[in-house]
Amino acid sequence: MKDKYILEKILFISGELIKKEKLLKLMGSKEVDSLIDDLNQEYQETERGFTILKIEKSDGVYYQLNVSGIDDILEKMNKSIDSNLSDSALETLSIIAYRGPVSRSFIDEIRGVNSSYILRNLLLRGLIEKETSKDKNNLYLYRVSEKFMQLVGVNDITLLDEFEKINKLDLNSIENE
Repeated sequence: MKDKYILEKILFISGELIKKEKLLKLMGSKEVDSLIDDLNQEYQETERGFTILKIEKSDGVYYQLNVSGIDDILEKMNKSIDSNLSDSALETLSIIAYRGPVSRSFIDEIRGVNSSYILRNLLLRGLIEKETSKDKNNLYLYRVSEKFMQLVGVNDITLLDEFEKINKLDLNSIENE
């Protein structure tokens, strides 16, 4: 039980994403996932206003203590994202969210136009991240960022509306219609 609160303090003090391996090392423990599940359940039961986000990236699993239970505020923030982004940027962001990680050429093929400028703007806003492909060193892949996930209020990208349905769409069949 003491480990659970040590974990909570570490996440609170860090104030940012912290890699799972670092948490394990700091705590001298072999397991943090069950402690995080316990904390999240406690937060929900006591309506404490926190949740611990689990974010999977290409270089490992990260955690972050996040304020929860602020759906109205998040909705306003989401609307401000929509109002500050062009339709092209929202379209590109949607492709990345539902199909990512994806290459620029994949995005360009779906949109039918060059997306370099939009990708640069989304990177500058911190809504997406760029990483080098594991298969090809000269190929960049784009995925949504932690900031995006926090703004839309999900800790797992598969929780987006109709994720499974959209993710499994055959884009070639859409083009031929």
